[in-house]
Amino acid sequence: MLVTVMDAPPTRDETGDPWTTRGGVGVMIRPIAGDDEEGMARFHRSLSPETVYTRYFNVAKLSVRTAPARLDRVCHPAPDDETVLVVETATAAASGRRIVGVGRLSVLPGGGGAAEVAFLVCDSFQRQGLGSELLRRLVEAAGRRGLRHLRAHLLPGNVAMRALCLRAGMRLAGGLEEQEIRAEIDL
Repeated sequence: MLVTVMDAPPTRDETGDPWTTRGGVGVMIRPIAGDDEEGMARFHRSLSPETVYTRYFNVAKLSVRTAPARLDRVCHPAPDDETVLVVETATAAASGRRIVGVGRLSVLPGGGGAAEVAFLVCDSFQRQGLGSELLRRLVEAAGRRGLRHLRAHLLPGNVAMRALCLRAGMRLAGGLEEQEIRAEIDL
């Protein structure tokens, strides 16, 4: 899938890139759209406290995660600095689709060619390959942007994320006794 830098986010009516989970469920992976705010709010309502904690390193309140200003920022990424992909269930009717994952590539300030990646998958779709696929696509997007270094922050106890990052060729920095681990890869 080619992720392009755009002046305005696409509308949700545009097609995405079909992909199938390990469990055989068809999903669409596409750039986030300006009209995804309600879908993102529903996505955040579906997350367990454990999933929220492993992504945000705290139990970020639902009201904070779904605040209109935050959803506006998330659904309207800065084209020069961010790439945001969503994963939604692949049904024919738009009313039946739901966002089940999101991944973000954020260019770090300072012009050093580095960026941070983060992604979040709803509980019912975890361990189905979506995190790995989102990371793969974000790495590709970083390469197209000419970035040279990617990093992610994760909790030491997040064994699944540590394994995912290692499978993707990232190296881990920081020990289990520290508050966070950095996963890094040079492109």
